[in-house]
Amino acid sequence: GYAESGGNSAMRNTVSPLRGKVGVGEPSPTGSSSVEWSTGPRVSQLGYSTSFFKIGGQYFTADNWNNTLTPATDKADGFSGWGQVNFNPEWSVFARYDTAKPSKDLKPGLKETYYNAGVQWTLNKAFAASLVYKYDEVKGGTFTTGDAGATGSVNANSKGKFSEIGIYTVYNF
Repeated sequence: GYAESGGNSAMRNTVSPLRGKVGVGEPSPTGSSSVEWSTGPRVSQLGYSTSFFKIGGQYFTADNWNNTLTPATDKADGFSGWGQVNFNPEWSVFARYDTAKPSKDLKPGLKETYYNAGVQWTLNKAFAASLVYKYDEVKGGTFTTGDAGATGSVNANSKGKFSEIGIYTVYNF
């Protein structure tokens, strides 16, 4: 969580391990109908903020996160960094950069890179609007993201790209 101190905020968060079994109801070739998965205690986040700026980063690593239907094992890792500068209570600029290798063992050439940047106007506590540029690139395969759907290429030597510019709004009520 956040700890307030003299107008400054510092954030540090480590997520507890996730462990369990995922089953699909049909036995696998090994006779088991479930696959062990574990992320372990390996998601860390660090951030700092003042009234003028916010900055943060996150690192993750996981075992068998997206591989629950086969006995094969896989690993994933990645990191993210973000920042925001508040020029005044109404205007700010922000940026974010993410990179991940979602399948290091089974698809070692698969890599995703995402970034965005924008400017935000805050009318009041309830309404804000942002003009944002987003870019997502996947090399060495396909990867499904929330913004772009499936991005990438089935050719290991090529890449798929997705980019957009948009106005995004938020209304808090």
